[in-house]
Amino acid sequence: YINLPNQALDTTSSVDFEKVDLSDTVRHTSATLTTSTGDAGQVLDQFDITLRRSCKYTISVTSGTDYQVAEALVIHDGTNAYVTVYGEMQTNSGTALSIFSADIDSGQCRLLVDPLNAVTTYKASVTRVAI
Repeated sequence: YINLPNQALDTTSSVDFEKVDLSDTVRHTSATLTTSTGDAGQVLDQFDITLRRSCKYTISVTSGTDYQVAEALVIHDGTNAYVTVYGEMQTNSGTALSIFSADIDSGQCRLLVDPLNAVTTYKASVTRVAI
């Protein structure tokens, strides 16, 4: 059952969702960030540590005509956050456009990025799992 208030829906319509709760335990959403500096520790995404335990990201990174894709898993124990990045590929001679890390700040588990170049765009598909 899908309730789409104020939407006329037919076979040619597309429907955009900001987030989709697949159950009480899983939420699918997205995250975007465009950086203007090469400063380390910029926040791509964050979630409340009292509601979610882990998160999976599929991340697309663009800087000029160079591209990177990676998947990342983030988990926390309430005090520390941990990240592993895998399935990473890039088009610019094997040089990663970004380094990823995670931390907890003010009750939020954060996925952080350190861009190689000042102007870098990140787009991510995000799946969050409840505690």
